[in-house]
Amino acid sequence: MRKSANKLIYLLAIFALTQLMCTCGMSAQGNAYIYEDLNGNGTKDANEGWLPNISVSWAGADASSDRNGVAYLPGRWFDTGSDCSRNFGVAVHVPEGYKLTQPGYFYWDCNEIFDGVFKPGGEQFKQTMIGLQPISITPTPIAALPAQPTATPQPAHPAITLVKSVDHTACSAVNEKFIYTYTFTNTGDVPLTGFTLTDDKIEFFDCPQDSSKLTLPPGKSASCYGAYFIKPQELKFGETVHNSASVSSSYLNQAVISNVATQDVYCKAPLPPSQPEPTTDPCLVGPPFPEGCD
Repeated sequence: MRKSANKLIYLLAIFALTQLMCTCGMSAQGNAYIYEDLNGNGTKDANEGWLPNISVSWAGADASSDRNGVAYLPGRWFDTGSDCSRNFGVAVHVPEGYKLTQPGYFYWDCNEIFDGVFKPGGEQFKQTMIGLQPISITPTPIAALPAQPTATPQPAHPAITLVKSVDHTACSAVNEKFIYTYTFTNTGDVPLTGFTLTDDKIEFFDCPQDSSKLTLPPGKSASCYGAYFIKPQELKFGETVHNSASVSSSYLNQAVISNVATQDVYCKAPLPPSQPEPTTDPCLVGPPFPEGCD
């Protein structure tokens, strides 16, 4: 009988040790109750309600409180050797306008595990309270900008200046070609669009851009070119080819006209160089020199 009893105790000890070695962890789960701590004392009073939609984090997962202020946190498996008898905090995402007055945490008690030695995988369930106190947010005042003086609009002054030049100024043959350059500049203070060039001796012009659609801001210039051919009578009678040009545009339906630019081409033959008058002094004509000359 004694041998049988000793054998039973021995078997029970082995079984208990086996169960203890197998029960090396526990399942833990907790809920967080989040309330509005109106007076900031870190304790929920009777007149303080629950806060919904507050986000908390624990065990690597997030949860939000429901309309009753309860955030159901996920379960987690703990190692009883290293994780028991420790506090595990619950992170709270404090919303704007609140501050934390009662932080939440869970405490896992190893002693509770030993009550379940013969129930492999002990389980604990914990609850924690979290208090948030509303705070007033005073907006930072924005300094008023100093009043800016109202600018008085200045009247516009549209203006065009024309400069005219020619590649050479002396003619020497009939049908000799002369190239005129017309450079017009917007010398006003407003943009001008559309330009018309006129010359009393030239009808057609070569412009790199269509001058009728050209826009010149203040200070900008453009150039056009015109050709003139010497007529027979101009060369025969030695005339001076004198021509005048101008350019025009408009601003607010009012004409803007440039100065009149002129350029002369000369067909008169040049005068021969002057010859010295012949001397009549006998003393300078010799030799022989007349008597009386030194």
